[in-house]
Amino acid sequence: MLRLTPISQGRSIEFFLGRDNQLNSENIDQFDLFDLRLVGTSENLSHYNSFKIFDPTQIYLGLNTKSERWKSKKDRCNFFSKLRPQHVITQYGELGKLPVDFLPSGILGYSAQSTFKSPYLAANNSQLPKPNHNFCLSYLTLSVPKQYRAAYFEMIKELYPKAVPLEISVSKHFGKSFLDSKCDALIVGLKSNYLDAYEYLEMFSGTDINFTGHSDPLLSKEIEMSQSIKDAQQRVAEYRRIIDKISDSCLVYPIVTIPMKEIYIRKGLEAPDIGKGPLNEYYLGNVH
Repeated sequence: MLRLTPISQGRSIEFFLGRDNQLNSENIDQFDLFDLRLVGTSENLSHYNSFKIFDPTQIYLGLNTKSERWKSKKDRCNFFSKLRPQHVITQYGELGKLPVDFLPSGILGYSAQSTFKSPYLAANNSQLPKPNHNFCLSYLTLSVPKQYRAAYFEMIKELYPKAVPLEISVSKHFGKSFLDSKCDALIVGLKSNYLDAYEYLEMFSGTDINFTGHSDPLLSKEIEMSQSIKDAQQRVAEYRRIIDKISDSCLVYPIVTIPMKEIYIRKGLEAPDIGKGPLNEYYLGNVH
């Protein structure tokens, strides 16, 4: 969210960070440009123009392999095979799509013929581990605005009726925070500012973003070395090899992909060429 203030030349820019990645529609008149999800309706919306830009995000559910319940690959694959995310997807309206790959469409390394979910589909033949016990579902507040959280819990409660929530509101070191909580699963949204698979694969590296607890030094090295490949086709081939390796371990499940983001700009202002490149690289000095 930002507000532009006239100065001697051009406008100064004030930035506002929102904890929950959403904005109450009654408060939008405070801002000139925002891209947060709106809650409710307001007459103030008539003061803004809105348009959609390509800015893909994918929401994942990952399991805590440090937990005794999820140490077994067979149990992880079986759990994923029973997830039914359609209700979650419908909550996003026309913005939400069913993922077909580990990566969202438009990211270097994406494959429309992906077999990423094959291990899940082959595992749907046994009982879930400890189905009558509590299931701790954690979520990163920046990834899951309040209006969508209930849908994720309903999805889990179909399998574990005693599901309980755990909120993670600080994104820094969120992977370590999740593992330290000893929770079962985490809902997190990932995107790439440069439309490259590397920023998604980093969650399996040896950093604090690794929330699955799966430790594989060779895999971490392969992810790191993929960045030294200059030829785009060769790099894509390496990305797909790494993704196949991750798929076989049943660590994460893509729940919903959101290819487009809706931007609101106050009427009377113009933002030339916004949306033609990564949003984080847009020069806000162009807004006038």
